[in-house]
Amino acid sequence: MFNNVFGSWFKLFHSAHPEKATSTTGVAFVLNKNYLDVGNTREYELIPGRALMLVIPWHKGKFLVILNVYAPNHPK
Repeated sequence: MFNNVFGSWFKLFHSAHPEKATSTTGVAFVLNKNYLDVGNTREYELIPGRALMLVIPWHKGKFLVILNVYAPNHPK
């Protein structure tokens, strides 16, 4: 759905929880295609549904590395 509506402007990288793929659990990044080289961005799913890392080409041969971690807490 996201790619059908916004796919020409944005790139979605996501990792869903393996046991709850239809729920809203997991982690995601949304990158703007006008500002970042999403075609050469590398994605690493470190822990499915919990930790996702992106390595984005930056400038002068350098890379930007970002990590998205979901750490659940106790409901109380």
